[in-house]
Amino acid sequence: MIREHILKEIPYQVLDVGNFLSVNMTVLARTLRLLTTIDFASIFGSKRVLNSFLKRIYEVHLEACLEIIAPKVVLTFTDDSGVFHRLSRKCQSAEFFAIQNGLRLDFSFDIFLPVNPLEPKISMPNYFCFGEADSNRFSSKGCAIDNFFSIGSLVGGIYWGEISKETEPTYDICYVSSWVGSPKPEVKEAPQFALWHADVEGSSILEGNLQKLISDKGFSVIIALKYENSLEEQSYFDKIFGDSVHYQYASRADFSTYRAIDKSRLCLSGYSTCGAEALGIGRRALFVNSIGFSGSRVNEAGISYLEDSRYSEFSDRIESILEMTEQEYIKVMSQSAKYMMNYDLEEMPHQTIRRVVLDVIINNGDSY
Repeated sequence: MIREHILKEIPYQVLDVGNFLSVNMTVLARTLRLLTTIDFASIFGSKRVLNSFLKRIYEVHLEACLEIIAPKVVLTFTDDSGVFHRLSRKCQSAEFFAIQNGLRLDFSFDIFLPVNPLEPKISMPNYFCFGEADSNRFSSKGCAIDNFFSIGSLVGGIYWGEISKETEPTYDICYVSSWVGSPKPEVKEAPQFALWHADVEGSSILEGNLQKLISDKGFSVIIALKYENSLEEQSYFDKIFGDSVHYQYASRADFSTYRAIDKSRLCLSGYSTCGAEALGIGRRALFVNSIGFSGSRVNEAGISYLEDSRYSEFSDRIESILEMTEQEYIKVMSQSAKYMMNYDLEEMPHQTIRRVVLDVIINNGDSY
């Protein structure tokens, strides 16, 4: 995606963090020199000494690679990578840019990021984020980001800017699957388990209300499946909905969820990024937090956010959104949608990122 729509003819090299290892003698020599910069006291004070030690050595190796490669720009779509954040502050010769790759709600900061009152939770120079809602949340959560570029979603921008075709909806509702299955073995700590439980319980209530809505109102529904070729996910929904719904089978390469949204009058989800992307492009959407879990609130979505488990409230909100005229919906939602997903239809995110990257390269002496 980045290669095809952003880099194109620009020469690049990929460092696949976790898999990449250089045996170049110059890189290895630089790695040995940089080992002297490791804070061994902090490592041996941690609970998992060996794991921390190996991670720091590998991170130093990546730093050495960057020093030898000497890129003008370092770009990542893994915006929550701690390795990228730390390297972006150590390697001063390159301009580092992270691209937001999903909604970053409160749980992203409160559950998954380390707590250290002496350091910012995230620190990096440049961040291509979805909208002002993100820059405000990152700042309020104690992150140190020098420059925010609020441009909307890269993936959504590529789909609706390059691929999507105007089409009349054939379904009333697209439900974006949030199926999670059994908890992973690493979900042991109470906050992570609480999030897993909130996802499972919240989805169960939401799906029960959706099934009742189909029975009561006759709405047509397509479910955008989350995992490719997952018989377990398919079986889960078959037990709930039977043959009362249609399915969009998952294919990330084919933008399957976005295609399902295009076929529908409203995108329904718990807190799927696709819901925010749909809002940003002018589609109707509803986020439902059935159990009121504080970490996954999307209050910035205005009327497109419902925090309630009752069927009556769910049904009323769905119907009120669908019954609005286009002018009424735009009047009510345009400000919230822009706040969450700041698309510029004249220059979609992939075009903006490419322009900024080229500006850095050209200002450093190269031309394309």
